[in-house]
Amino acid sequence: MRIIRRFVLLAAFVPISLGWGSSAEPPVDVSIINLIATPEKFDGKLVSVIGFIHIGREQDLLFLGEADFNHGLYQNAVWFHLSEQMGAEREKLNKNYVGIVGVFSIRHEGPSGCPNGGFSSIKRYRVWSTPKNPVGQALDQPGPH
Repeated sequence: MRIIRRFVLLAAFVPISLGWGSSAEPPVDVSIINLIATPEKFDGKLVSVIGFIHIGREQDLLFLGEADFNHGLYQNAVWFHLSEQMGAEREKLNKNYVGIVGVFSIRHEGPSGCPNGGFSSIKRYRVWSTPKNPVGQALDQPGPH
């Protein structure tokens, strides 16, 4: 029963990453690893990705994970242009895992410390998980059988 409960909880979270609302073109679900390793495959495409977001004074980056941010591993990040709406929700988004949907670009429009491509426009976004309350903890919570 515990395995079934984990599967049900996981299935409940997956649509969050894929269910970004209606759109003429569905986004390609991709990892930051894929964006960095094969950026040409995604250049100009609408993609959906989850990463650890840092909204800074001079640079806005989406890191592979919190440890990459903490250790300044810019090679494990992609840049993005902060929208006005995201700026208004800075406190909610910053230093959390955030899912974004946007058009990926291999052109270097980001901060000089980030060698990878990024997002010149973000269509949609949402908080996926927080370091203080990770999504994965829900999968390990005991529940009714």
